[in-house]
Amino acid sequence: MDKIRRRKFNNLYWTYTVIAICTLLMSKFQFEQILSIYIFITGVTFVYFDKRGEELFPDPDEKK
Repeated sequence: MDKIRRRKFNNLYWTYTVIAICTLLMSKFQFEQILSIYIFITGVTFVYFDKRGEELFPDPDEKK
C-alpha cells in the first residue's frame, strides 16, 4: 500500500476519533451508543476499504 493511501486512512481514523470525542463531550447520548457507532464505522472502514484489513482478515472462501 502506498504512503498516500495509508496516510489518507490514518487521517480518516483520526477524524472519526475526534468526532466521537466531541460527540461524547457535547451530547446527551449515552457513551455506549456513541462508542458502539464509532467502533462499527471504524471497523467497516478498516475491513472493507483499507487494504491493511485484507492482510489481517483474509476471506476464508477465497482460493489463493
